[in-house]
Amino acid sequence: VEGSLFSIKMYGTFDTVKASLDFSVRVQFTKKDSLVGKLLHPLTWPFTKLLLEFRLTGSPENPKWQYVSVIDRVMEAVK
Repeated sequence: VEGSLFSIKMYGTFDTVKASLDFSVRVQFTKKDSLVGKLLHPLTWPFTKLLLEFRLTGSPENPKWQYVSVIDRVMEAVK
C-alpha cells in the first residue's frame, strides 16, 4: 500500500487451506521517488528500519498484530 505520506510493505504468506496469515509488515515514511521523500528519507530511515516493523499472524477474521522490536530482530539474526 503506497501513499504520499507513508507506505506499508508486507512480505509473507497466506495459507488458503488453513486461512492463516504469516506476514512481516513495515511502515515507511514518504516516497523515495518524490522530492520530499528524497529530502526526508535520510532522517526517517532509522525510524523505519528500527522501530516500525510488525508481525501479522492469525486469520483474516481474527488477525494478531505484534510489534517487532530491535532486540527481537537481533535475537532472530543470532539464531
